[in-house]
Amino acid sequence: MSSKKKCVYLDEVKPWKWTWLINVKVLHTWKPSFTGFGESMEIIFADKKGFKIQAKCKNNYMKSLGDECIVGEWKTVENFQVSPAGKTFRPTNNIHKITFIKQTIIKTSDVENDDMFLALASFDSVLADIIGQTIDVSELQTLNCVGKERKKIEFNLRDINDQRIACCLWGKFAEVMDSHREEAQFGVVVCLLRFAKLGSFRGKIQVSNAYDSSKLIFDPNIKEVEELKEIHLDQTEDITVSELLNSTQIGKCKVVATIYAIDTNYAWFKLHLKVKDDTAETKLLLLDWIASPLLGVKAEKILDGSLEELEDPEMLPLCIIDIVGKTFKFGVDVVKDNISKGYEIYKVLKVWSVYNTLMVDSQSDAITETGASTHSVSEGSLLTYSDESSGLAKTPSKRSQYELGDLIDTNSTSKTRPTKSIKVEKKNNEELSLKKSDYRNK
Repeated sequence: MSSKKKCVYLDEVKPWKWTWLINVKVLHTWKPSFTGFGESMEIIFADKKGFKIQAKCKNNYMKSLGDECIVGEWKTVENFQVSPAGKTFRPTNNIHKITFIKQTIIKTSDVENDDMFLALASFDSVLADIIGQTIDVSELQTLNCVGKERKKIEFNLRDINDQRIACCLWGKFAEVMDSHREEAQFGVVVCLLRFAKLGSFRGKIQVSNAYDSSKLIFDPNIKEVEELKEIHLDQTEDITVSELLNSTQIGKCKVVATIYAIDTNYAWFKLHLKVKDDTAETKLLLLDWIASPLLGVKAEKILDGSLEELEDPEMLPLCIIDIVGKTFKFGVDVVKDNISKGYEIYKVLKVWSVYNTLMVDSQSDAITETGASTHSVSEGSLLTYSDESSGLAKTPSKRSQYELGDLIDTNSTSKTRPTKSIKVEKKNNEELSLKKSDYRNK
């Protein structure tokens, strides 16, 4: 590499010469499925200013140059051809693309920057990257397209302003989305679709994957995800258990209630709680990704990795028994079956701590007798959400899709078992205050 050659940003490269030098991060690589000219690789590069460009590595240079393009690493790339990018399936806003040639040199750069270089846009002006809460996920479909079977799934993405856009994924992307369908129904799943294709279907805007060039990420560790998860529940009102039971509208709400028993009629991986306040009693359902931060342990660990039918489901582990008698604020989803069919089991989307000093004391990181770590947050603040992950699979138990009625029907998910109620002595406000005081003085 010439010491006199100037390193330029990606918006500066033009077709009039090939002796350019750039310092870039490899954001994404893929091998196109549809090509009649042998194997090739497509790459998305980004520079320090966030400018992006698409690059192509032909079959002849796959070993010498393609293997150097490792996602997440910074590289210096010298000598390459620059040409118009075209308009079809263009994964970046750059009007040019680059192609590796015989003289291309790729070396490791000393730049360190973990930025994802997102190009997020509002739903009314989608460009390349799109993020939103996954809702209304359809069944996975298998269609016959030009003599070949293709998988398809449809859903909507909802942004922080409650704007919604239709999405359709094909192939392996559809299968990955299908693996999160159950979780999206019962919880809050945020989807980031990178390098997406914007089109129209039946006169409406629709986003889809651009063959293999797109990238699908669930719940990435970025601030936009937390904002999306917070906004839809934070705007809901607090109601009593009695008001919850008398709800006539589908929607979300927040209820402060005390756990007074664990219902053992149902299999684990779903935690069924009996809760009450001063007005009434009801039942709440927490799936594993909601319940595990509350308990400090996942269901699969409680079961010691075994999914066999429990011989005695009434032998509850200590981490579950410990939550009986404690009060929480539950973010509850009121669905159609709760209203039209009178089902009194409500899905929990989110949990806050309320009054439980032992679980949220800011002076301790691990204070439960079971040894499970807890969050060091102030009383009344957020205790738990679904697990954060950017991987392609998060749900520990993959089961078939079912309606809320199936969850309540004791014949659908497990054998009918007697309910085990753990009695709790009622404590007045003075006793609760003494308990908190004793703990702080320890």
